Amino acid sequence: MTGEHELSSVRVSRRRGDQVAEGEVRVPPAESDDAAAVAAALAWETLGRRYLKAGDPDDAVAAAQAGLDELGDPPPDPDVVDDTELKLYAAEERVRQGHTRDGASNMLDILRVRAELHARALGAELAG
Repeated sequence: MTGEHELSSVRVSRRRGDQVAEGEVRVPPAESDDAAAVAAALAWETLGRRYLKAGDPDDAVAAAQAGLDELGDPPPDPDVVDDTELKLYAAEERVRQGHTRDGASNMLDILRVRAELHARALGAELAG
């Protein structure tokens, strides 16, 4: 790739407790500042999935929520029907009902979809 088609890597690390994860997104250089939140969301997703695998759904929920908070709402896209708000409500309800593992998994899935929507708006690619 050359010229305007080159992508720069943006890497961000996030920590929760003794766990650290890195997220990476490849983005056109002009968009690199906005890509940090997307990379951070991927780092939070990685942390959350680690917590789920380790049998700690409460920390998985916290990591998912941190990623969702940092990323923010997905940008509007007339070509995409965004149902993540409804799905997020349902996932949070699962957590409130005591189905923390299920709710955490769903929240992490939503975080990933929102990261993809943000990346699409930036003309970026998720690494990994």
